[in-house]
Order: sequence, then C-alpha cells, then structure tokens
Amino acid sequence: MGAITFEDCVDFLRYMEVAVLAMMSTTFLTDQGPGRGRLAHDLHMLWGYPKWIVPAAGVAQGLICWAAFASEPKRFLAQKMLAALMGGCVHTHVRVAGKLTDAIGAIGFLIVSMIVAWLHHHEDPIAVVAIHLGLAACGYTAAELARTHFGRPGGGILRGGASGFWGKLNPPRWAQEAPPPGVGEAPGV
Repeated sequence: MGAITFEDCVDFLRYMEVAVLAMMSTTFLTDQGPGRGRLAHDLHMLWGYPKWIVPAAGVAQGLICWAAFASEPKRFLAQKMLAALMGGCVHTHVRVAGKLTDAIGAIGFLIVSMIVAWLHHHEDPIAVVAIHLGLAACGYTAAELARTHFGRPGGGILRGGASGFWGKLNPPRWAQEAPPPGVGEAPGV
C-alpha cells in the first residue's frame, strides 16, 4: 500500500458523487407506483412541476453514475451533465421552494463537479467555472420551462413554503399563525 496520490483524491470525489447520485436515482425511480409517489405529488401538486420530472431526474442521475465509470470521454460528459442537473436542483430549492439553504447540497455538488473536471481532465480553471455555471444556468432555465410550460396549470399551490415531511418539521409562517376569532369554530357554540 503506497501513499495517497493526487488521482486517488480525484477518484474519491467521483466516488462520493456517484454514491449520492445512485441513492438519489434509486429514490426518484422507485417513487412511482401504488402507495408511493410522495415526491412526485409534492413536485406536481404543490410546486407545479410535471409528473414526469421525477422519473426523468432519476434516469439522468443514473446516467451520470454510469458515465462517471465509463471510458474517458463519458467521464468528461458526466461532470457536464451533473452541472446542468444541479442547476435544475437549485431552481427547485431556491426559486420554487424559496429556501436558499436547501440548495447548499446542489451548490456543493456543482462545486465538486468543477473540481473534478479541473483536476481530472486538466481543464483551464476559468473555462471550467464558466462552462459549469453556464450549464447550471441552462439546467435552471430548463427546470423553469418544464414547470411553467408542462407542469400543473396555474403552478403549484404553495409558494415559498415547504411541503410533505419537511413542511411538518418547519411549517411555513402562515401555518404557525393562529386563525382569526370565529374561524374553525362550530356555529352556535
């Protein structure tokens, strides 16, 4: 067993990306079917995304995992695909859910994809940042177009608030406020 090399560090970052993306891909792809669909429901009903966005994102994540271990040109493409996917994730967390703190993971993955592209593929660092930010902007725009043109008419019913499990942990402010007097009381009481 020798010393840890530079390539070992880059490979560790790639393995970390693939491990998380494989879990996310499995989550997104198994969300469909009877008794399931909480993620698809939240994205469609509450935030206005089309129903096909969850399996499509799962397939994209799976393709990135596969390309990260394929031959060299595909490894290069995997980092670019990851940048575009993270742009869509940032859109969901910031623009739709209204929480910048929820997008920290997506922004972190975008930064890791830049680091891997720079170190593993020996690209110019300024070009890497410009290309990856451009691809993230394309992913952000694609998520907005999917939501507005193919999603639920009128958009989702929540704007700026969490839903599902996370909404129960941290409900929006309007859910924490007490109702006005007389609201929710039985008549004649």
